[in-house]
Amino acid sequence: HNGYSLLEIRENLIDFSEREQLQYYNTTLKWRHRSFMQFALRHPEFPELAAAAYNYEMTVKGISLMSRRQLFQSLRNNPDAQLNAQFEAWQALQKNISRQYALPPEKRMSHVDSLVARSNELERNLALGSNMFRQASSATLWKDVQSALGTDEAAIELGMVDNISGDSTWYVAWVIRPREANPQQIVLFEEKELRSMSAIRKLYSSESNPSDGKNLRELLWNPLQASLQGVKSLYFAPAGFLHQINFAAIPVSDQQVVSDLMQVHRLISTNQVPDLKRSTRVAALPASALVMGGILYDADNMSQSASSGMSDTTTFILRNRDGVPYTDWDYLPGSH
Repeated sequence: HNGYSLLEIRENLIDFSEREQLQYYNTTLKWRHRSFMQFALRHPEFPELAAAAYNYEMTVKGISLMSRRQLFQSLRNNPDAQLNAQFEAWQALQKNISRQYALPPEKRMSHVDSLVARSNELERNLALGSNMFRQASSATLWKDVQSALGTDEAAIELGMVDNISGDSTWYVAWVIRPREANPQQIVLFEEKELRSMSAIRKLYSSESNPSDGKNLRELLWNPLQASLQGVKSLYFAPAGFLHQINFAAIPVSDQQVVSDLMQVHRLISTNQVPDLKRSTRVAALPASALVMGGILYDADNMSQSASSGMSDTTTFILRNRDGVPYTDWDYLPGSH
């Protein structure tokens, strides 16, 4: 069933515009995704289900999130004049549609829907004419990702699975290591265990405080730690609120964070791993960097309002969501 679902996704979504992909997923695939993932979580005794879940999560992310980026890359320098003309027309339509949606409904053009329909038609034509786009949507499976990994590397697809009762969501990790027979399926935490995303300092704290709820070390690192022993390079694709998390900055002890143990590569989908490993391109190092430190967070920036401009003594208050200044931000070790 999972194999047929993946085949349907690849054969249908590649011909859809991004808007149509989202609509198709929400109306046709989402319930199937939820029921299959719930089944996989209920039966951890069957490792083949973890492999199928990894393939599904990776494929959905890879097509629905990578399509436009890959499409742009393949079309910007395409020698086909007709395809280039369609690409330029599509870009112009997108800008026009964005401008219309930025207006109040009563001030929009009467035929915005026809512009959207034309944009979707052009995007489908562009997808069909793009070899790189079609390659990006090809059938990459977890074994392909595994074969691209070095002995001290790992790949993680992170996903969300609705609780059977429907009152919460589980965050799950599917971990690939070289030479393992199947991916590992690790239930990380329930979404309601995350007290507040606004309490950033508490989330990244290396110390546990039950009254503050669990921190990222407890929610993410502790469940994954055993599976990542000896890993020097990690490729991962986030989901849900984990898009807002700096995985490399998660504390693993009082003195270390994840980036002290391994290189962390954040991806849209781990189906990018084989292409990244085959690539011979080396990213250019920046020629310069701007580093800021010694910020006096608690200084009163109202006193700076009379200043004629910025200076090396200008300071700002860091406030929380309620507008109350923080008073206990300490210097980072070694920064003063």
